[in-house]
Amino acid sequence: MNYIKRNKCVITGKQDLEFLYKMPDFPVFIGCTEQEQVKDLFFDMEWSISKSSGIIQLTKLLPLDVVYSGFHSEAIGGVWKRHREQFSNFILECATGRSIVEMGGSNGTLAEVCFEKDNNINSWKIVEPNPDPNYQQTNQKIKIIESFIEDAVTIFDDSPVFVHSHVL
Repeated sequence: MNYIKRNKCVITGKQDLEFLYKMPDFPVFIGCTEQEQVKDLFFDMEWSISKSSGIIQLTKLLPLDVVYSGFHSEAIGGVWKRHREQFSNFILECATGRSIVEMGGSNGTLAEVCFEKDNNINSWKIVEPNPDPNYQQTNQKIKIIESFIEDAVTIFDDSPVFVHSHVL
């Protein structure tokens, strides 16, 4: 499979990446599919760290249309529930009365948890290339924008809070 090789830090632009770890034959799509298992795609996931920024980042990048080929399964279970609860507390400490832009909040769960705790957030925009087709928002301040974040930079207002609950 064709991939893009990252040779420099995404933050500093310096060519100082140091190999950390390889996860061989990692599933490309996070979720269930209706195809036969033999058609599933696997790829070596390689991680490096930038000596200048300290940021850990992927060094082999698959095409976005492959990685985001469809809506993926949502994280369920106690660990993810605790993660959302703790992360929502952190967000609300910093963001009450402000606008929030969330990268990849596919099914609105984090936004919903935050609004259940505090309705004083001005707005919550979720930028997601594959939104959950079954998501039913409970708060009109939540808006889903079907896009990659790179293509939606015009949604940032003067001082939004930017959140992403996974690896950026």
